[in-house]
Amino acid sequence: MTFIIAFIITISISFISSQAENRIPLHEDMKLMRQELMKVIPIGSRVTDAKKLMEQNGFKCKMKEKAAFVEYDERNNQILHENEDYLWCDKSRQVAELISRRWQVIITHKREVVTGVYVSSGIKAP
Repeated sequence: MTFIIAFIITISISFISSQAENRIPLHEDMKLMRQELMKVIPIGSRVTDAKKLMEQNGFKCKMKEKAAFVEYDERNNQILHENEDYLWCDKSRQVAELISRRWQVIITHKREVVTGVYVSSGIKAP
């Protein structure tokens, strides 16, 4: 009986720690958010693993093929990326009545291998 209880506790601790390892903290600072993402989705990892991880963290994700997206640099200049294969992920969290913060993450890939991670965030309000 003691062995069974110890086994259940060990399995539970392993499950909880693996969940905590895969938790992606959400930041308003996009540089910090990108750094956090790069820890768990490094360049060279599989995009299917990235999709699974993002969805486990409450993002809704879609694969896009040969599509375009816009990146904003530190000075808020637009950089157009065209003809890219990427995973587009989106998540919102309510911050006040009728106001929410939205995070969008684009994970580019070539032949299902991650080549880049782009992050944007903003406030949504009526």
